[in-house]
Amino acid sequence: MNKDRLLAWHASLDQRRGDRAQLRRAATLAAVLTTSAFYRFVNEVTGGEYVGGEGQRDGLIALSAVAGTLATAELSPAGEAIETAIASRGERGMVVKEARFRRLIESSSAEMAYVQLRRTISLLSGHTLGPTAAGEIERWIRALQSPRIDRNKRPTDSIPVKWAISYYRIATADNKEQIKGDVER
Repeated sequence: MNKDRLLAWHASLDQRRGDRAQLRRAATLAAVLTTSAFYRFVNEVTGGEYVGGEGQRDGLIALSAVAGTLATAELSPAGEAIETAIASRGERGMVVKEARFRRLIESSSAEMAYVQLRRTISLLSGHTLGPTAAGEIERWIRALQSPRIDRNKRPTDSIPVKWAISYYRIATADNKEQIKGDVER
């Protein structure tokens, strides 16, 4: 996915509020796939060169998850990686609580992952995602759609595991700081 085209598309949503509204209202992948805003996204982000043959349907589903999710987020070239934003902490601990995070990474279908991603992204107000978020969402949705297992892939290469490593590294560091502060009082 071309980073510059993705950023230009996202910036254009400020002028095309109807497109942003269509995508924000799309609660399911099927709803995204039936909007004109999605097909503008596909043409603009892929440069009108999107052809997928047999895999086109899976590719369109993955792209619909990207469009529907990122239409609800802030995006900039200097934005955070998605796992960094998800693992951030606020005044009351982790912004995304562990139960919500577990539901996200345990998603077993593209549809479930999309719904959980949108719910999780909605908690990240004040965080700006970087363009790498699009690629990670697309790869994860494609992996959920693929019935075959890539035997050459290490478990730590999967998107949910990568996100879990970041999340729990920060969460456990927060717990250490909290425990240290409680002991010092």
